Amino acid sequence: MILLPCSLLIKITASKEITNGMNAIKTILFFILFYLSGLIAWAQNPNPALIGYWQNWDDADCPYLGLEACDNRYNVIIVGFAMATSATNMNMVFIPEVVTAAVFKSKVQLLQSQGKKVLISIGGATTSISLGTTAKRDAFVSSINTIINTYGFDGIDIDIESGTSIVIGSGTIAAPANVAMINLIDAIKLIMTNYRTTHLKKLYLTMAPQTVDVQGGQKNDFGSRGGYLPIINSLRDSIDILHVQLYNSGSMWGLDGGEYFEGTADFIVAMTDATIHGFNTTGGLFAGIPASKVAIGLPACPNAASGGYVTPDIVKKAIDYLRGDGPKPGTYVLSQSGGYPDLRGMMTWSVNWDAVNTCASTYEFAGSYEAIFTPDPPAVLITKTLSAGWTWFSINVENPVMTIDQVFSSISFSNGDYIKNLTLSATYYTGTGWFGELTSLDPREMYKIKLAAGVELVYEGFPIDPQARPITINAGWNWIGYLPQSAQAIVSALLGINPVEGDYLKNQSVSSTYYTGYGWFGELSAMNPLDGFMMKVSHPGVLTYPTGTNPSKQD
Repeated sequence: MILLPCSLLIKITASKEITNGMNAIKTILFFILFYLSGLIAWAQNPNPALIGYWQNWDDADCPYLGLEACDNRYNVIIVGFAMATSATNMNMVFIPEVVTAAVFKSKVQLLQSQGKKVLISIGGATTSISLGTTAKRDAFVSSINTIINTYGFDGIDIDIESGTSIVIGSGTIAAPANVAMINLIDAIKLIMTNYRTTHLKKLYLTMAPQTVDVQGGQKNDFGSRGGYLPIINSLRDSIDILHVQLYNSGSMWGLDGGEYFEGTADFIVAMTDATIHGFNTTGGLFAGIPASKVAIGLPACPNAASGGYVTPDIVKKAIDYLRGDGPKPGTYVLSQSGGYPDLRGMMTWSVNWDAVNTCASTYEFAGSYEAIFTPDPPAVLITKTLSAGWTWFSINVENPVMTIDQVFSSISFSNGDYIKNLTLSATYYTGTGWFGELTSLDPREMYKIKLAAGVELVYEGFPIDPQARPITINAGWNWIGYLPQSAQAIVSALLGINPVEGDYLKNQSVSSTYYTGYGWFGELSAMNPLDGFMMKVSHPGVLTYPTGTNPSKQD
């Protein structure tokens, strides 16, 4: 049974213009579909949200990551970037750099089938947006509509960091006078209207202003600061999530008049409090944005931004206090007693940086989000005998920080002990500790450790949801961990990778080979928790283990 609002039923039944029975039915059906489309869009609106920017390019320090390989905890993925082809016409363009347009679109659809939102971000650090004329506004609108429809994006993200469209000048928050800013506001409304008309649902809208363009508006130089405030104010009912960049900022003022510095709990708390509570400016009152629409924007690891990185423990303390779940982590006192329990989530630049293990722990930011916004499952204590000589192993529990020192805190090592994964290694030196490029352990990887004397690894952590941690499989050799909490037959564990003739899997002692028409054959028949595996395949893919449930213990 479909229940419609009384006001909607009254409008439908009271209409005197509907005289034909078929027209009446069509009209009612239209209203039902329109109403249901709003309900569906609301139901699929991720909350809490983990928002990650995805880089449409390859970088030596932060390699290209297939869109489908984004950690499953990210439920809002923002593709960077749609950029202007010319400052003279404001025609925006987005072209996938590594895969074809058709392949990219299919990956967008795959993420959407998993209940995720995929947006196109407009601007970025290198594109200046200045819609000073109606012609530029119209070119901007038309080209963004084309990008959305070409790739099937769910919405847009406004990440404009330069240009006249975010300059207030002599205007106010309620009445901006800058034509370029007014045209930007109108352009976003036109894009949203077109999307509603075309797709019968609301366009998803997020914004990622810099602190200078929001909290910076508190000071007397308002005309050159607070450039997003009129934009946010005009679109406040349409914004789904606002995530101010709490990085690359330096210091900023809090509502208490104090100066706070990026990279601290106080900065996170003070800037978020100002965004939600609002503040007075010389250009009028900024009324603030509801906490349910506000996410905390931070860099994924130290190298992802020039400043503003915060360790997971500090992030948790700051957000726990903001949500009313913990004590004050610094000196700043929230303006609202009890905090903001409905704070929306977290945003990071970027998923690509979060995925690497050379900057911080792999998916450290996603782990922080999970630790803060997801109730903890019962902790699991694992034990694994690491024999003298070589041992292959993996770990299927984790904590927000997975450094070698933390994971191996129960062990006394000998000088010269050695650990490696497929690409990195570290050596233990008495009096110094572990030294090398390998600094943290990723449960998705297999490790080989060489010890002078046997030891017992004892480690407590939280079980990993294998569905949330897909493993990228490359053609050739891969060193993979085993994430489920119980053993599974190879045919079940590797169901999703589509093996071909000659693909090969081995642990430290036995192996198995895949034969077309037969399946896996060899002494290795099952995959066990805490074992490490080498896999050689002909074709790349993504391995997502079925979920296991039993606690892990292997001697």
